[in-house]
Amino acid sequence: MQVISILETMGRAERNRRLKKTKKGVNEALLIPEGLDPYQRTYICTHGWPQRKPRGSGKRPRKPIREMDCPFRFVVQWQLHKGEWKLGVKLGRFSHNHSVCSDTYATYPCARGVSDVVVGARVEGMVAVGAKRSKIYDYLLEHDQNVIKADVDNMVQSFASSVSSLDDNDATAAQVGALAAADKMSCTRIAETATGETGVLSMSTAFMRQNFSRFGEFLLVDCTHKTNRYNYQLLTFMVMNKFGGGVVVQHSLLEANGDWHMDRAIKHFKSLHPDGLNLLRVIVVDNDLNEVRVLQSHFGEARVLICHFHVIKYLKEKRSKPEFGKVSSDDASQIDAALHKMVYAASQDEYDTTRDSLKRLCTRIGLDEFFEYFMRNWDSCQDMWVMHLRAKLPHYKNHTNNRLENFFGKLKEVINSSMSLAQCVEALVAADRCAEKEYEYKLSRIGRFVNSNYDEEMGNVLRFTTHFVAEQIEPQYAAALSKAATYSYEAHKNNSDEVLVLGTFSDIRENQRKKRRTQADRYKEAVRATHLIASELADLSDDQDFEDMLQYVLEQWRHVRQKVKLPLQGTELKRESEEVSEDSAESQTLNIEKKDTREAGLRVHINPKARKVGRPQKHRKTTAASERADRKWYKAAESGRALAGADTLEDSSIFVARSAWTSRN
Repeated sequence: MQVISILETMGRAERNRRLKKTKKGVNEALLIPEGLDPYQRTYICTHGWPQRKPRGSGKRPRKPIREMDCPFRFVVQWQLHKGEWKLGVKLGRFSHNHSVCSDTYATYPCARGVSDVVVGARVEGMVAVGAKRSKIYDYLLEHDQNVIKADVDNMVQSFASSVSSLDDNDATAAQVGALAAADKMSCTRIAETATGETGVLSMSTAFMRQNFSRFGEFLLVDCTHKTNRYNYQLLTFMVMNKFGGGVVVQHSLLEANGDWHMDRAIKHFKSLHPDGLNLLRVIVVDNDLNEVRVLQSHFGEARVLICHFHVIKYLKEKRSKPEFGKVSSDDASQIDAALHKMVYAASQDEYDTTRDSLKRLCTRIGLDEFFEYFMRNWDSCQDMWVMHLRAKLPHYKNHTNNRLENFFGKLKEVINSSMSLAQCVEALVAADRCAEKEYEYKLSRIGRFVNSNYDEEMGNVLRFTTHFVAEQIEPQYAAALSKAATYSYEAHKNNSDEVLVLGTFSDIRENQRKKRRTQADRYKEAVRATHLIASELADLSDDQDFEDMLQYVLEQWRHVRQKVKLPLQGTELKRESEEVSEDSAESQTLNIEKKDTREAGLRVHINPKARKVGRPQKHRKTTAASERADRKWYKAAESGRALAGADTLEDSSIFVARSAWTSRN
């Protein structure tokens, strides 16, 4: 089989026009009558097209072409034969200069595609739900369909372009209407721009509103893109539930990330969640100044914090800008370590000391402009990113928006930039449905949490709460337990939620506490224990009992010196020897059973817990390790500087030079 293409076509009108210019045109019977159009066609092999003039600039001279100058061709035209018009073939040359076979024919686009109707319907369903192209390609190959990757790409692209703009508007409206009709507690809001287009589309299900009313103290806010083909950005609000997981409380699709769109989305949020606004105390965002400014104007009582990850990342990128100058990798690592230490400063003194150190570093290596930028833009807003200034806020030890970024990563496994807005809304509703199901499963499941490091009291705490809540209680409980000898704790008579701490600090009790043993104390106690053991052994009258006990004591002492576990007892040794003998017996009968196994059929049983092997990812771990090493080096250098005194090496050299100049004069 071979693909034949049409090279030229001559119509009826053109043929008659040419005949009229000749002597044959006088006889109207020779003219082509109506209904025989076209008059003539020239057919060639698909590899016989004339080579086109190259349109490139010659930068890529090597390229594959399908033109082989195949001589195969023939002409089909209407011919008058004995008063009747019949199709005739002339000027035929029926030979190819290339192979003609079924494998070659299968490579042509006309021969490729989905031939099975059932498989085609399933593929359409896979494309509709946003399945990956690699999965669709594997499915088609498993069902013996003649396709390549380009065909799968064309299927997905044709499906994406099959929905017109008007249909997508109706489909999006239908999705939003279905969400509101499914549950009366689910709400949607739409804000239109001055031109009448949808600027902000916000939606919140009943499950979202319930979570914010219960866990509204801490809020994560971030925006992502590439969720639909109209370039609407997705603004998501998230809280943390009692299990420590992130739960979305509102989705807003924004036409653009501007002040007007942010303002409308926040107004939608406040109107949809009136119950939890009085609980809101902390909002964590990235370093987007538009979000920070608009959020501060709407939530005056809440503290807007910047994600620590984005702070460190942004300052590193800013330090490497060419306008501040080029520095060596060692100096850059020292500056990054100073910035990291300021972010996680535990006190104001530590922050001020590190800031002064950063100033000295920037002055020495010529980054004065970077330090001025830092003082102007970051030092003035320490309460938004320094650790010790947010210590008393209810952030639940969450200083980043990683939970929200993780949600975006999972969401983009099912949505992408080629999907319509209706499909994006449908995917968001489906994700909320899955989150609600998982949360209900955790609430309804019977059982309790345990922690091997907790005592009985903390174990009782885990009976009525989660690990996340217990982690917040455990430091307070440990501090109270460590001071139990000094203070007493009693429940308040009128308020059971309050605990009265009674007692004062006592020097006598402090002095009476057991002191830590010195080496001499440990030696005295060890000698005393040795004497006790020796006296007990000497009192044994039976020599055999004495030998057995002496051997036992010496055996235990060897284990103490080697710091190993006790040896197996007799029954355990016997059990182990029996297992070894069984293994050896099985290995002896392996050759006998091998022949039967081939006759009965191959049986494979894969171990699902096999140890993972392979080269680890070096780049990321090496980078993290080097950063930690740089921070340790910076800390050691600053400790040495503080130990040496206020005068640096440069100041000391200046003092020596001045002294020498004074002595000479």
